[in-house]
Amino acid sequence: MFEELFKQRHVWIRHRHSPFAKERALFLRHLANQGWSRNTLYSLASALRLVAERIDQAHKSQFTLEDVKTITDRYTRCPVHGKRTTHPCWVPSRYERIARNFLAFIGRLAPSQAKNVLGKELIDAYAIWIEQDCGFSSFTTARRNLERFFAWYSTQGRPLSQIKPSDIDRYVARTCKQLSRVALVFVLGRLKSFFRYAENRSWCARGIADSIEMPRIYKHENIPLGPSWADVKRLLDSTRTDNPYDIRDRAILFLLAIYGLRRGEVVRLRLEDFDWENELLHIPRSKQRKRAIYPLVRSVGDAVIRYLKKVRQRCDRPEVFLALNAPIRSLAGVSITTMVGQRMKALGIQSPHFGSHSLRHASATHLVSQGFSFKEIGDHLGHQNPMTTRVYAKVDLEGLRQVASFDLGGIL
Repeated sequence: MFEELFKQRHVWIRHRHSPFAKERALFLRHLANQGWSRNTLYSLASALRLVAERIDQAHKSQFTLEDVKTITDRYTRCPVHGKRTTHPCWVPSRYERIARNFLAFIGRLAPSQAKNVLGKELIDAYAIWIEQDCGFSSFTTARRNLERFFAWYSTQGRPLSQIKPSDIDRYVARTCKQLSRVALVFVLGRLKSFFRYAENRSWCARGIADSIEMPRIYKHENIPLGPSWADVKRLLDSTRTDNPYDIRDRAILFLLAIYGLRRGEVVRLRLEDFDWENELLHIPRSKQRKRAIYPLVRSVGDAVIRYLKKVRQRCDRPEVFLALNAPIRSLAGVSITTMVGQRMKALGIQSPHFGSHSLRHASATHLVSQGFSFKEIGDHLGHQNPMTTRVYAKVDLEGLRQVASFDLGGIL
């Protein structure tokens, strides 16, 4: 591996005769198989050799995270002044990350000594109840919100059986200040559901769930608006380039705008979901926990095929959309939201909301304007409850104007 990275003979000989040469070569080969570029590996190999020398000098079989910080402290200081520096070549996180990943690769990184989250077992039991007994999607569990709450409550030094309504009030006051009314309802709703379950299991005192008061949200208060369909076309046209990011994002934008997919549904799309022979698309619906079958629109199929042929790296991962930078991994949902928002703002598109879900709203609004029934729109978007689709009646302004201008003649 060293001969492939370094052209000078004396350089790769030095690497071959430094500590952990075999392990370092295997580690670099592993990263290369994950899609890391040669230039990145070239820079990494030199830093890795320095880290390996410090590891060898420590004479330890297992290293904790504190040990990693100690052995890399020399490389987080300026070589001239000896002070900590923010220079890219000497930032602490770089060498600590290299040492941590290398030690984990060779099996010499001790298990993390981080404290366990207080309510992990309780959250797991609640998640099973939500999914299996109640039949809700795993996304309804909102584990992250519950884990965040228990991480805060663990600092109080009391078991869950001694929790008080004032504890929840303090948590909301300290950690939920920046949340909107809708987001706050989501967070408190999950806490309320969890503590109602906890009360039934006698994990806490009665009345905790009822003490959680949520801000009032009126039914159909907010109209789910997105960009106009003309702006959606502009967004799609902006990706007509040979840039790898544009090719990939064009396929994603088509799926969001034409099929109205949620970002999680795009992330979970697999190669076998595209039935090219029968021109069908199998979509893993997030909330229905089943796969819906749709005809594959030609423009969407062309965009996906171009991405698969020209951009997507050849690997054994089943997901359709992968990150373009190393290591090879599935594209994160937040990356899709960020990508859509940045592209909309770059084009100067005016919209009440930015992000991937705004294109879902734009798709629904466009279908309403085209005269499709709400049943057809609900089926297209994967709504289980017809009431969910009714909110889009509020955006059919043309239809409402026609009703308002209807001449009743001599009836009145």
